[in-house]
Amino acid sequence: MDERDRRGQLLLVAALGLAVAFVVLALVLNAVVFTENLATRNHGQTDSVVAYERAAEGDVGALLAQTNRHNNSDSDELAATLTANVETWDANASVLAVGSGHLTQTTVASVANGTRVVQSTRRNFSNATGVDDWTAATGVDATRRFHVVAEPTTADALTLNVSNGTTAWRVRVVENVEPRVHGRGRPQRERRRARGDDRPIERRRAGPDRGHRERERGRWLAVRRGRRQRLRRERRERRCGRGQIRVRRRPGATGLARGATE
Repeated sequence: MDERDRRGQLLLVAALGLAVAFVVLALVLNAVVFTENLATRNHGQTDSVVAYERAAEGDVGALLAQTNRHNNSDSDELAATLTANVETWDANASVLAVGSGHLTQTTVASVANGTRVVQSTRRNFSNATGVDDWTAATGVDATRRFHVVAEPTTADALTLNVSNGTTAWRVRVVENVEPRVHGRGRPQRERRRARGDDRPIERRRAGPDRGHRERERGRWLAVRRGRRQRLRRERRERRCGRGQIRVRRRPGATGLARGATE
């Protein structure tokens, strides 16, 4: 075997080695890309679980609000009613989930008791006998959704007192709807009616009046005009300071007077 054949075999072995290296590198890159895509892919099974969880939170919350709103019994009765309503909802939701091949279950794990103070009728905030100075609730551990629709019959403020035995809070609610005028006497509409003028009142935007804007504009023009005059006077003084001759007309004179400046 001569030297030329040996070189050909070396080139062939090197080419095969490079080909194998490229194939292995391609396999490794494909495996990495496939693993990353598979790990970050969102499967359909998780979507259905998240959707069911959100539906359970919203619907059970609505059942809780409805139970508190339409049931004024004790805490045990409220908990039993809520549990029964959730069981009914779970039965209906399970039937719908079975159709898509899923098995679901929703139950009430625990209940936190509280007190709801509410008056939904628009009237004077008083007790059943009409007394407005009364105690709305006693021995309350937790109060939530305090909602009162009150329409007082007097001009006095509606005062609510809350106390826990050591600290007291007081809230006063006042609604003042009586129109009051300060500084200019009667309102504009009343003054115009007194003069016999029934034309509609023109609405203007809040801000400076036209006279104020014109005064501001005049002041700005005066400042600008004074600045121009000062600049012109300074330029004339600089020219005169260089030994130039200034020519000016005297009042009442018919000719020109020429003289050197200082």
